[in-house]
Amino acid sequence: MKIQWTIIAGLIFTMIIALFSYLNIVEVPVNYYFGKANWPLILVILGSTLIGAFISSCFSAIRMFRLKRKVSLLQKDLHEKERKLAEKNSDYISLKLQMKGMTKKDGI
Repeated sequence: MKIQWTIIAGLIFTMIIALFSYLNIVEVPVNYYFGKANWPLILVILGSTLIGAFISSCFSAIRMFRLKRKVSLLQKDLHEKERKLAEKNSDYISLKLQMKGMTKKDGI
C-alpha cells in the first residue's frame, strides 16, 4: 500500500513540474564554470529535477547497500549463536542423561 502512495505522489510531482516547465519556456542564461549558454527554462528545470533524482537515488542505493551488509552480518552472528546454543543444549542434555544414569546406579 505504501508503494502505491509513493507512485501516486511521484506522478503528481512529475505533473506539477511538467506544467510549471511548460509555462516557463523562455530562454535563460546558464553560467557554467567554463562558460555561459542560453537554454530554455523548461530544460533547466527538468535537468535540475533529473539530477536531483539521480543524486537522491545514489544516496538511497548506498544506504540500502550498507543496510543489506549489516543484515547479512547480523544473520551470520545469529546463526553462530544458534549453533553455540544448540551445542550447549546438547551438552546439557548429555550431562542430564549422565546424571540420571549415575542416580540409578547409586540407587538414589
